[in-house]
Amino acid sequence: METSHYYHHHFIAEKVYAHGETHYEKEIRVPWIIHPPKSFLNQIQKSEFSDQVSLLSLMPTLLGLNRISYPKDKLKGNDYSKAIFGEKGPESEPVIYTEGRFSESILTPDFKYIRRYPGYDLVRRTREGTSHKMPEELYDLIKDPMELENLANSNFELLGEARSILKENQLSKNSFF
Repeated sequence: METSHYYHHHFIAEKVYAHGETHYEKEIRVPWIIHPPKSFLNQIQKSEFSDQVSLLSLMPTLLGLNRISYPKDKLKGNDYSKAIFGEKGPESEPVIYTEGRFSESILTPDFKYIRRYPGYDLVRRTREGTSHKMPEELYDLIKDPMELENLANSNFELLGEARSILKENQLSKNSFF
């Protein structure tokens, strides 16, 4: 199994991104490649998922691939192993919650909301090239997939919805067995 962003010129040509420091698509959209043991090769269906999948689904999927049972109420996320074996798998996850350095975000198929913790709202790597304060970011991913237009100061209805969804998902994390 491998997950990788691949090389993307940290701090040299890229003036916007740094590994693990933002919630922008270029950093959080990570390919997940599974290389199964030979005993599984004839059962695996090669496929590519374009749906959004949370890393919280990694553990249930790995357990499912190895046919290990686990208490379903103890882990968040979906088991995508059936889809890997060529059967119908679960639907795309409607909301993905992420945490970063002094920040958190939610991602839906339609929009992304990023909130920086109070006192940590200085954005160092920006398209403008200068640091500035930005406690919240809101992007319409349908109209603006490159995340260029921050709607946090203009689309208050969507901002309210995003804040509410973030609050609902903040504490929905895996607990230990």
